[in-house]
Amino acid sequence: VGKGVQRAVKGYSFTLIDANTVKRLATKTDGLLPKRKVDVPKDKLWNAKKMRTQVLQGILQGESMDKIADRMQTVTDMNGVSAIRNARTMVTGAENAGRIDMMHKAATDGVIMRKQWISSDQPGRTRDWHMPGAFKSLEVDIDEPFQNDFGDIMFPGDPTADGANVYNCRCALGYRVVGFK
Repeated sequence: VGKGVQRAVKGYSFTLIDANTVKRLATKTDGLLPKRKVDVPKDKLWNAKKMRTQVLQGILQGESMDKIADRMQTVTDMNGVSAIRNARTMVTGAENAGRIDMMHKAATDGVIMRKQWISSDQPGRTRDWHMPGAFKSLEVDIDEPFQNDFGDIMFPGDPTADGANVYNCRCALGYRVVGFK
């Protein structure tokens, strides 16, 4: 390897290319970057925050599930199928958790309500255990879980429930006013 490209500026001479740098890059196989150390909890929190932001932006702008899924793909390298599944799951969970919050607020104002599971009831698309006959009861008290063969679930899209009860769910949460305090 030669001495590199020589330059002179106002009487000073310097080399633009360092011969040892070129030699090292050409002959060594060790990496140029340090070994990746991933802080998994921090990484998960960062991704979750970014995904929530994209879902929120999509909901606020009235976007379709496909558009929200496109947004999700900008956060991580998930494929289209994963993006639509995650978008649908997160939107369903957010909407129904919001309804739970509304019911709790109404309860503090003296409204007595019960929540209702509204199955999307689409044969071939709705899982069997989300069809109307699969639940112990389709109407329960606000703080009671719905129960089916996959366990307890507080609302469609409940992130604390078993994944088989949550992912890709298209169901909704309704409510019935029972009375007033």
